[in-house]
Amino acid sequence: MILTVSVFTILCTSVFTSYDLVPLIAFAEMPESDIVSQQKQEFTIGTIQWKGTVFQSSEIGGVYVIDPDMNLNPNERDSFTINVWSEYDPTPIEIVVNEIGNNRGTFKGLMFFSDGNDDDSTFYQKVKVNEFDTVIASYVDITLPSTHDRFNKLEITEKTKIATPLSPPCKFRGCSDVGLRIVDAFGNDLYAVSVGESMQFPSYFGNGEYDEQQFAYVVQVKNDDGVVVNLQWITGSLSSGQSFSPAISWIPTQAGTYTATAFVWESVRGGITLGSPLSVTFDIGK
Repeated sequence: MILTVSVFTILCTSVFTSYDLVPLIAFAEMPESDIVSQQKQEFTIGTIQWKGTVFQSSEIGGVYVIDPDMNLNPNERDSFTINVWSEYDPTPIEIVVNEIGNNRGTFKGLMFFSDGNDDDSTFYQKVKVNEFDTVIASYVDITLPSTHDRFNKLEITEKTKIATPLSPPCKFRGCSDVGLRIVDAFGNDLYAVSVGESMQFPSYFGNGEYDEQQFAYVVQVKNDDGVVVNLQWITGSLSSGQSFSPAISWIPTQAGTYTATAFVWESVRGGITLGSPLSVTFDIGK
């Protein structure tokens, strides 16, 4: 899924108010006409796609299996299991992947990446991870193209990484944030900034709910007098299990002490708060 976002900037001078032969089991309850139809089709090799290339520990992770051959009943949502494990704990965990809609051939599974410091309240299967860990998802494809031996099977794997959180995640509506930092355009931390130099305020959050979640990531910068001198926001939506790492940039024009505060709301109008506000106070040199 492509995340579409919008970015808005306001420069302020006043206070802001606010996926040959189908296995016989697949034919058990299918009409003869459907069996003949499926025998004539050319099968494909399935693929696995993680929802992101990097996840945080104590976060819900999403994985997709794309295999139209596993759409066994076009009128219902099919499901099956895959194995997921980490290098830290190589014991495979069975994860159920459910078809996204009828007759789609794309299946999605969710899991919780546990570092051992979380509670037991999560609904999802836990995959034990460690910092800088690698997580592997494995799917065995038994419906292979004619170029393969029809009685063979092929194991397909895909990896993702676990990053290290900078602070404990928040608990609001499955949203998690890992702290407000000041970085350059390459993501390196900045410890000294001067007038005219570009700086960014990155954050991280994800949707642990079942439904799509609208969001607005808002960053407000105030000077030492409490006056809002910069206000910017990014809006968009996250599907279940999807995460996002936004960054809002600012170029200071005057030296002084400033405080930047980041908010994650359901919309720019405020209302429902999706995460705790995060702030950082810093000095701008001449």
